[in-house]
Amino acid sequence: MVTSVGAVFAGTAGAQTPTCTASAAYNPSATFTATPSTATAGSTVALAGTGWPANSTIAIAVGGTAAGSATTDATGSFSFNITIPAGATGTITATATCGALVMSTTISIQPTVTLAPTTVPSGTLPTTGSNSTGLLVPVALSLVALGGLLLLAARKRRPEIAS
Repeated sequence: MVTSVGAVFAGTAGAQTPTCTASAAYNPSATFTATPSTATAGSTVALAGTGWPANSTIAIAVGGTAAGSATTDATGSFSFNITIPAGATGTITATATCGALVMSTTISIQPTVTLAPTTVPSGTLPTTGSNSTGLLVPVALSLVALGGLLLLAARKRRPEIAS
């Protein structure tokens, strides 16, 4: 059965009225956890408890609003699933109550990130520089020849040193 809470949280459990006695006191070995403790909108989180009074109905509240109830088995264990609503962010506190035994757990809501693929044009790669070497080769050869002529001219002008 699905129990909806103000169109915010949806949970699954039996439709029992809480029957936990007021004498149900704190049990140091009792636990109440959320798995996973970090979730995203639209995901399901399992709330579970152990060490609670056997065969009792546990009232579950999420974000301060009643979400439903779960019944413990003969060992005092129970589970209850909730769905994180779209657009939820921050942290949410889930609380389980049976008489005087009240325990809470926190669920951290992470934002949902959707990446859109980009299209890369197919075909040629970007061109850098020039594809034309027609003018570069004669200019380069001219510069090499000019450098050689300057080197010869500099040697002819240099007076010889007598030893």
